[in-house]
Amino acid sequence: MILFRILVAALLTTLLIYTGLLLADRGFDGIETFFSDIFAMNWQGQFNLDFFGFLILGTAWMLWRNNFKPWALAISPLFLFGGIPVITTYLLILSVQPMANMNRILLGPSRAR
Repeated sequence: MILFRILVAALLTTLLIYTGLLLADRGFDGIETFFSDIFAMNWQGQFNLDFFGFLILGTAWMLWRNNFKPWALAISPLFLFGGIPVITTYLLILSVQPMANMNRILLGPSRAR
């Protein structure tokens, strides 16, 4: 579990630093750029569409893991548009819960029994 936490924390830290530097240099136009690249039908757009598929799957997993409870539905837009910062924070929180193990993290407490 320690290696998992280190990996997740490293991803979170790296992306937060990168995002901070990008925001300082270029401001916030990420969402517009993200979707305009997809509609431009170029390789950056292909990568963005592929990545958006991962965000959709990650959001679907979080919703399923939490049995589509109202609070999970409420935070699902954060997962869909928040990317690594949101997903890694969520995974770090899950990993420090009592009795945390990969079965409980991936399946949720009700399915891990």
